[in-house]
Amino acid sequence: MRNKIFAVLICVFGYNLAMTQCFPNRHNANEDASWLSCTTSPNPNPDRGDTHWVLYELDDVYEFYNLTVWNYNHVYDNNNGVSEVIVDVSVDGVTWVEAGIFNVLQSDGSSFYQGEMVGSLGGRTGQYVLITAVENHGGACFGMSEIKIELEPSTLLTDITPSLTMLPTVISGIADLYWTVKIQELENGPTSGNITVIIPKDGRLTFDWDATGTNIGPFSVDNSIWTYDSSNGGFHIWTSTLPIQSQSSQTFGFIASYDPEGTTGVTSITATILSGSGNESNLNNNIDVETLSFFSN
Repeated sequence: MRNKIFAVLICVFGYNLAMTQCFPNRHNANEDASWLSCTTSPNPNPDRGDTHWVLYELDDVYEFYNLTVWNYNHVYDNNNGVSEVIVDVSVDGVTWVEAGIFNVLQSDGSSFYQGEMVGSLGGRTGQYVLITAVENHGGACFGMSEIKIELEPSTLLTDITPSLTMLPTVISGIADLYWTVKIQELENGPTSGNITVIIPKDGRLTFDWDATGTNIGPFSVDNSIWTYDSSNGGFHIWTSTLPIQSQSSQTFGFIASYDPEGTTGVTSITATILSGSGNESNLNNNIDVETLSFFSN
């Protein structure tokens, strides 16, 4: 009991200390302790246009739950506080998912202000949180003092694997081959960051890369989202930064000419996803192989 009474006395008589120990959710009313936007700018989510916005980048991917907002709390112009916001989340900062539209009450402009829990982000997953201010409480600018989001480590897994297809697989003499490489996500997590695919170079195989190609023989491809690099002496290299969503895929391809150079034999061609591509979690299925049988004329 003596310990409990002592705690109460600190809160009553130790005013400055009490502000931090007894009321940890209070926010001061200083102008410089807030975010304030008075001019619109291009939003990271292009669907939002030129708006007032603030972007937060976390250290990892999380699941987002309850959102608490401390509105703009300056004593003389708390009408700059937001009254309606849209919250978008993203794994990679490129593709955005709307997590909710929330209403926020006006602050009271005092050091006793403790904010409010405005709603839940519903377990949406991401590393980026984008808050777009839609309406305010009548001021000339749009502001907030602080936000808090309850987090849980993400349970999403990302697993990408290549699928190399080549037609035909048996040739006689010099022949054209239709090649495609499909990169597919197998789990429940979209990729983030660069994806790099390599195929070993073979002097008997030549091709011209069509950066705008959409069809390779009977196959549909989207070469425009891939960048081809021929500068490496040992490998053909393709990279893409566009995320592959959960259980979907991206495919590139080309038409190649293969010259057996008067010989008969079999060769194996591999397509490999480099380790770390797309922030994936499984490195055991990053290679696919096709076998070409060739005969001299």
